[in-house]
Amino acid sequence: MDGTLQHLDGSAAAGAGLRPRLPAWKPDERAGKKPEGEWHDLPPAFIKALKTAVPFADTHPSAGAFMGVMLHEAHAYATCNSVLVEVECGGPVPEAVVPLALAQLLMKRRVPPTAMLASGGIVAFAWDDGTWIEFAFPHEVLAIVPAKFAEWREPEWEITTDWKEQYRAAAGTGGDRIVIGPTTISAGFGVSVVCCEAETPVEDETIWSPTVLAPVIELAERIDFTSHPTGGCFAFAGGRGLVACCR
Repeated sequence: MDGTLQHLDGSAAAGAGLRPRLPAWKPDERAGKKPEGEWHDLPPAFIKALKTAVPFADTHPSAGAFMGVMLHEAHAYATCNSVLVEVECGGPVPEAVVPLALAQLLMKRRVPPTAMLASGGIVAFAWDDGTWIEFAFPHEVLAIVPAKFAEWREPEWEITTDWKEQYRAAAGTGGDRIVIGPTTISAGFGVSVVCCEAETPVEDETIWSPTVLAPVIELAERIDFTSHPTGGCFAFAGGRGLVACCR
């Protein structure tokens, strides 16, 4: 985790891009035939896991599998190459990559899907009312993604509400780096620097990207900053993550 999680390389599959099929919220003569194959029941917490993971997915069209949420066993994974999250789905899910565009559509529906199919580059979801949606997305889950959590360590320090408020105050300056020290959090732009009092379990000043760290701080309940400059680990209800430091 030196600066980015750059060794999670999805470039080999990046060229295929998204090829959306017709979204069919209600089956009719235009929707075509519902995909055939092995449909799997989805755990009730699936959409909640998707909502937690989506903010960390890469948004660049060349990102390949990383421009989506990766499903493996009972977890959802997402990475923007600087942060990697693993979210519990509440039960087993088919192994597949849910493209970002499809994930965003799924989250817009008030009723969650109850079944999923993943086969031959096709990802499809179905609802109890007979509606369904299908996307062509040929990327596969990269084994290095779940394996990366072999480096994860249980963080012991709990982030308080007061600490988060001090962090937001410093990060709000708009600077391109934020410095977290034993007793202060500081950031600035040009000659203007804001320094907020906040105790953090680190021995020396640690330097981070506020853009990278912002969604982590909002989500995390526990975090470990002490491993700087090799990155950090964080935990939240129903999941965990890795975050890279600022070079």
